[in-house]
Amino acid sequence: MVACYMSLEDPLLVEHRTHVFKDRNTSRGTLFRSVDPYGRSLSLYMGPGHARFALHDAIGAVAHQVARLVGFHAVRQPMDLAAHAIKPENRERFKGAQRAAMRSHRGGLIPELVVLCFYLPSSDGLPVTRNNDAKTIGSSEKYYRASIPRGREADTRAAEVPADYEVKARKVGAEYNGWPYQRGGPPGPVLALLRSLPPVTGLGVGFAGESRAKSGSSSWQLQRRVQWCPSASGAATARIRRAA
Repeated sequence: MVACYMSLEDPLLVEHRTHVFKDRNTSRGTLFRSVDPYGRSLSLYMGPGHARFALHDAIGAVAHQVARLVGFHAVRQPMDLAAHAIKPENRERFKGAQRAAMRSHRGGLIPELVVLCFYLPSSDGLPVTRNNDAKTIGSSEKYYRASIPRGREADTRAAEVPADYEVKARKVGAEYNGWPYQRGGPPGPVLALLRSLPPVTGLGVGFAGESRAKSGSSSWQLQRRVQWCPSASGAATARIRRAA
């Protein structure tokens, strides 16, 4: 769920204020939450029937649709990004794990959107492959706290994406290539491949619907182009609202 009142009380939630509901079972026991009128506790809900994954998929689908509409050569969720850096005898097992990760939205070295032939000022006029990944966040204390300026929560999550992918690449290299997993250690073939590309760009979407992308990135350029394409912007907004 994404709250749509932007820090105002939701009339549908006010009458249920302080109502306690079960979220899900965790390794520490059953997790309960209480309803607040701003939708913060519901934004954290990950129990049966939650809509977080649906929202994430809608964001990815709309970004892909709009990227193609405004002229980018874009591919959504390619599972073979690192396949040729995996030992041949382990590639089919790796691809199977990638497919399972995409279905479960857990793990996997799968960017949400890849823009091919993207031009960076630093690439001397040569096209590069630009990987982008969407991250949705609930109103957790990790991001919504006093030390993070208001409105920068989505920025903070988006900024973590490159490091997330470095960790994923090291884990994949250890499992499928036998490369020692060591933070800060020498990169194996998978991590070397990842580092040969521009850093994965994060698109963070917060619980109140706020979103951020790094200036100059393909996600940022996409947002800029959508401003000049009202039909794409309207379709994107409508689709994301239905998912939320």
